[in-house]
Amino acid sequence: MIPFTHLTPTLAVAGQLEPHHFAAIAALGFRTIINNRPDGERGDYIVADEAAKLAAAHDLDYHHIPVDHRGPMPDIVRAFAGVLDNNEGPLLAHCRTGHRTTVLWALASAGRIHADEILRKGAEAGFDLTALYPVLTVGAAAPR
Repeated sequence: MIPFTHLTPTLAVAGQLEPHHFAAIAALGFRTIINNRPDGERGDYIVADEAAKLAAAHDLDYHHIPVDHRGPMPDIVRAFAGVLDNNEGPLLAHCRTGHRTTVLWALASAGRIHADEILRKGAEAGFDLTALYPVLTVGAAAPR
């Protein structure tokens, strides 16, 4: 089983998925997978095209929104927020460890969820987001 943590009632975050996780993800009732890991990173993992095929085989929607070494640029934050806004859920979003995905969720949630709540949810998931506090309080990270 893949370990995941809920950030919201409809969004869970996880580290890297393996091929055998897709059946379990579908069985748990998830409807959408968001992959925030770019192809070409070091390590042994399934690439986006493979993951998309596995998701389709288990009747899961799949979105590849990679966050590379530049971090979550505004267009990436908007794309992530768009998937969150336009999918019923529940959704499972992942990257290598779950950190990038949690940061992306935090930025996409700025202005929608109070910054203190974002920090609390991040901490409950095991991620320290305090460095984002100034951006989260302004709500400027996710312009729409």
